[in-house]
Amino acid sequence: MSTPSPTKSSPPGVEPIATNPSPAGFSNTFLDNLVSTVEKLQSTVQNLEQQLKTQGILIDLLRQENEAHEADKLELEKKVQDWITRLTTYNVESLNDRMEEYEDRLNDQEDLLNDCMDECEGRLNDLEDNLGKLSVNTRSRLDGCETRLNNHEIRLDGHEAPLDGHQNRVDDYQARADDQQIRLEDYEEELDKLNVDTTSRLGDHEDRMDDHEARLGGHEASLDDDEKEANTLGLTTRSLLNDYRNHLDEYETRLNEYDEALDMMGLEKFDGRWEKKEDTRE
Repeated sequence: MSTPSPTKSSPPGVEPIATNPSPAGFSNTFLDNLVSTVEKLQSTVQNLEQQLKTQGILIDLLRQENEAHEADKLELEKKVQDWITRLTTYNVESLNDRMEEYEDRLNDQEDLLNDCMDECEGRLNDLEDNLGKLSVNTRSRLDGCETRLNNHEIRLDGHEAPLDGHQNRVDDYQARADDQQIRLEDYEEELDKLNVDTTSRLGDHEDRMDDHEARLGGHEASLDDDEKEANTLGLTTRSLLNDYRNHLDEYETRLNEYDEALDMMGLEKFDGRWEKKEDTRE
């Protein structure tokens, strides 16, 4: 006659096993409870498998999203590096080239203005020399005419000869003296015109120099605006990079949490399915 085994505590949700044995060793109540417990365990196993599948799908989606963000991050870093290279090249090389170009043009304008000034000064000096010589010659000839007229007057006073011939000669000398005076006035008028033309040309050159300086100031202001825009673009790009890095750190943290949860549950993925790890401990 067999002795009954000691009573064990039943798991939660499972009715205690009856102690009266059946003819086969188990009571009908025990068998019914055992079948019910097995069905509940099977249902629980199916629910766990479904949850594992769902978690696996979520992990795959997170990894795909992480890979997409990694690709976006690389593309954005490439664009940022390209912009930095372009802006650096533009700010240094282009600015130096344009400044050298404007300096060359200003030097050319200054050389042209100096040449015009030298030419005008040379022409003025030549005119002054010619006018001085003409004035001296004219005065000398007028003095000679006056001397000759005085001599003729003395001779006329001493002689009571007809004065018609002498008067004609005096008129001729006077006419020639008037012509010399007119030529002298023409030279003075030409000199005045040359002075006015030179002053006008100098004013035009000064206006052109002022215009070039104003245009150079406008270009410098435009370069300052381009530099400000480049700095703004760099700050915006850095802000976007920081946002992407924060998102990536958040996704990596969540992936690590999922991996730790799977490790705690003792699961690993085989052929697309999540299964319990084999216990390799002895």
